[in-house]
Formats: sequence, C-alpha cells, structure tokens
Amino acid sequence: MFSLNRTFINIFFIFVVTIINYDSIFSVNSPKNNIDGRNIIILCFHDINGDGKYSISEEEFIEILDMLKTKYEVYSLKDWYFKIQNHEKFKKQPIVLTFDDGYASIFSIAIPLLKKYKFGATFFIYLEKYENQPWIFKEMASLPDNFEIGSHSFSHSDMEKLFKSNKKKFYKEIFLSRKKLEFLIGKTVVSWAWPYGAYTKDMIQMADEAGYKIQVNTDYKNTEKEAETTSFSRYTVQNPDPVDQTREILLKNSSYQ
Repeated sequence: MFSLNRTFINIFFIFVVTIINYDSIFSVNSPKNNIDGRNIIILCFHDINGDGKYSISEEEFIEILDMLKTKYEVYSLKDWYFKIQNHEKFKKQPIVLTFDDGYASIFSIAIPLLKKYKFGATFFIYLEKYENQPWIFKEMASLPDNFEIGSHSFSHSDMEKLFKSNKKKFYKEIFLSRKKLEFLIGKTVVSWAWPYGAYTKDMIQMADEAGYKIQVNTDYKNTEKEAETTSFSRYTVQNPDPVDQTREILLKNSSYQ
C-alpha cells in the first residue's frame, strides 16, 4: 500500500472530490454526539526536547507521566469516547493525552515512554508535514490500538479564515484530510484537532458532517467556549514550569478526589 505512486493517490482523491454533492452536505443537520465531557481532562503536548515554549524536556515529560500513573486512567480520545458511548464507569479520574503536529520526538521519545507506562494517547497529524516521508505512515499504521492517529488538516491552515472565504474548500480540507489519512494508515480516523485552536459552532457542525466523532480545540482562542458542542477544550502543557502547570490542572479539575 505504501509503495503506491503519489500521483495515483492524488488522482484518487481528486476523483472523490468531484463526486461530492456539497449542496446536499451543507443542508444536512447531523445529530450532536451525545458525549458527557464534564469529567474529562484533556492535555495537549507538542514537542519534546525541542525549542520554543511548546516544547518540554524529556525529564519534565517523565515527571508528568509519573504524576498520572497512580491516580488517573489515561486514554486516547477514541478509547475514552467509546467508553463514554458504552456508558462504562471510570474507577479513577479519566485523562486524555494528545500530541499535536507530529514532531519527530513523538516517535523517538513519547511513544516509547507511553508504552512503558501503558498509557493511551492520540497523535494529531497534518499531512503535508510528512508529504516526502511516506515511511512514517507505515509506522503510524503499526502502532498498538491504544494509540490513535487523528487529523489536524492538510497543512495546519487557518480554518476559521478558510471557512469565511470558501466553505466548499473548508469542507474539502476537513473531509479529505480524514479520508486520505485513513487510506494511508489503514485505520478509521474519528478525531479532529482544530489548527490554532479556533472554531465556531458552524465549523463544528460541518466537521460533524465530515464524519468526525469527536473534536478538540485548545484552552485559548475559543470563540464560543460557552456553547454546548462536540468540540472539547484542552490544556496546552508548555513552558515555563510544565510540571507545576500540569499538577495545578489536575488538582483544579479532577472530579475523583
């Protein structure tokens, strides 16, 4: 599968676009996903041992994992979602770990450590990042079931701006990024992370219609945070003091004290 010519893949997806009836899509009122997110804490990480405020050290990451290993149940978004849908009970406070943008450190540092701790996690990938590295999709395909791959768009573009300027292109971006990612990794993609954390109620509805079961944003730039939607806020773990920051998040938000 992974040796297929890229031109063939692109032609395939252009064909898919041509058969989509956008007028009928936009008229659909899809039902809201019945998810109770009140008791969930979703953490968002980016890089490890890299540069900038969104990168934390490996030692800090290990401290955070140690913090979680006794008092919390740690899941991917997909596994947490299906437990909620099946009305399963949690013995401990559920935590979801997510990682945005697909940095190399996710594969070299985060995943080996998460395997050691037996934690689940979701990794949000934007496809253009690995356009010239097709081998990475084979690695994604081989991840254990408690690790989930989610879509973060094609190019990490400003989705709010795209939505305002061209709704058909917006829909292509969210729908086709999911379908192409599914094609490349051979797994169903059910989760979506809004680039830059920005969303509106109408954008969320369109992502519902594109087939995503659950969506996440971030804890900033939420344009309609008060709205009851299928998009959930995350706490972005960043510098300075990411360990203390995480500890404070857990203490303030845990419902299982």
